[in-house]
Amino acid sequence: MTRWKSGLLAAALSVLFAACQTTPAEPAPSRLAGSEWRPVVLDNYPVPDDSQAFIAFKLEGQIVGNSGCNNLTGSYAEEGVALTFGPIASTRMMCPDDQMLVETELLEVLEETHAVWREGTNLTLMGDGNRVLARFVQTDWD
Repeated sequence: MTRWKSGLLAAALSVLFAACQTTPAEPAPSRLAGSEWRPVVLDNYPVPDDSQAFIAFKLEGQIVGNSGCNNLTGSYAEEGVALTFGPIASTRMMCPDDQMLVETELLEVLEETHAVWREGTNLTLMGDGNRVLARFVQTDWD
């Protein structure tokens, strides 16, 4: 084989091998980042329609919201159906009993959440054994 043909064969093989190499996949974008949700049921407790409670999933794994009485902030991690919340910080204002009940339930739900199921504008948070902890509706959909 002549040098020219050997060089051409080597170049073709290097292009072929380079094309076959896989590059690491980018992490999948969060299904929740950029969305906002209002709780409708918290641990079998129907949330009053006039409740100010909501959670908003921000980019970079941050969560903000209102627990029905106080503002809250914290972190979350989502991988597939797994969802966990980091420590949640909130203001500590006293409110009427019905608002405090929503707050207590929402904070407990966030602490116990291990999985999430999203179907359209509905979100279900689940705990151990896939027990349903809460149901939310999306408030920022078009």
